[in-house]
Amino acid sequence: MEYLFKNYKGRNKEKLVQIARISVIIFTCVFCLMFRENNNLFNPGDYAVTIVDSDEYKGKYYSGVVTELQRNGFRNIKTVAMGDLITGWITEENTVDSVTIGGKPFVKGKVYQADKVSIVVKYHSF
Repeated sequence: MEYLFKNYKGRNKEKLVQIARISVIIFTCVFCLMFRENNNLFNPGDYAVTIVDSDEYKGKYYSGVVTELQRNGFRNIKTVAMGDLITGWITEENTVDSVTIGGKPFVKGKVYQADKVSIVVKYHSF
């Protein structure tokens, strides 16, 4: 590192070299703390990601949708049986009518805090 300060002489050169070394050490420590596995700045276990739009779940069996959402990191999932079927000929029992996060439809690729969002899966039932 001394080659960076070859134009300086004496005590000034020594101080600059020392400051540069300390700066490199501090930068390295901060960098390591930012990207360590159990860091609170970004812990993947605290977040969940939507991998499809909410409309793509319509018509699928609700149990599979719930499993997929859990695999993607969501924890607070509520299922609601609508009780809207009479014969079940047109619409199959246990198929999804809607999936919402916080009462709203969602889009693919959005990141949520896993514990702070509420998901409601409404499905057709007798």
